[in-house]
Amino acid sequence: MSEDTSATTDETKESPQAEAPAEPTELEKAEARASEFYANWQRSAADLINYRRRVEQEREDLQKFASAEILAELLQVVDDCERALATLPPELHRLSWVQGVIQIYQKMHWSLGRHGVTPIEAADQLFDPTLHEAVLRDDDVPAGEQTHVVAELQRGYRIHDRVLRPALVKVGRKPQDETTKTEESESPTSDGS
Repeated sequence: MSEDTSATTDETKESPQAEAPAEPTELEKAEARASEFYANWQRSAADLINYRRRVEQEREDLQKFASAEILAELLQVVDDCERALATLPPELHRLSWVQGVIQIYQKMHWSLGRHGVTPIEAADQLFDPTLHEAVLRDDDVPAGEQTHVVAELQRGYRIHDRVLRPALVKVGRKPQDETTKTEESESPTSDGS
């Protein structure tokens, strides 16, 4: 039995040495370093591409929106023109100087459009807090039902895809369609008449 025990001890002594990993050779070390350098180079190249894209996007945004502050101030002049033209008596519309003012107003709108400024549609739309600013609400309607724009108090504008100035609106209940109103008025009442 002692021979069997000594044979197993010899085998166990040789097993750990046989399972120990071999030292990497110089070639394997160089290949590992080369693959590490290559991976780092790939990451750096990808970072550079992403940086160039980001800088280009920032440059485009700067060109698009650099004039936003000036255009927002011009919108106040457009609002003043709209208010002045709205209060003008109809009999004065035929005068040449009034026609000239109307053409100037139209040219201002055209110029704003050339710079990417467009009006925001608000009347009879679903209230959207990113496009509209509610300054009044319909008191006859419960707060939970005030989901639609019932009146536009001041027009809002976008510049390209961003809001330049939100529309100032009054919110209330969704307006009923004319067909719905007509059907309700024509439907028979419950008292049998």
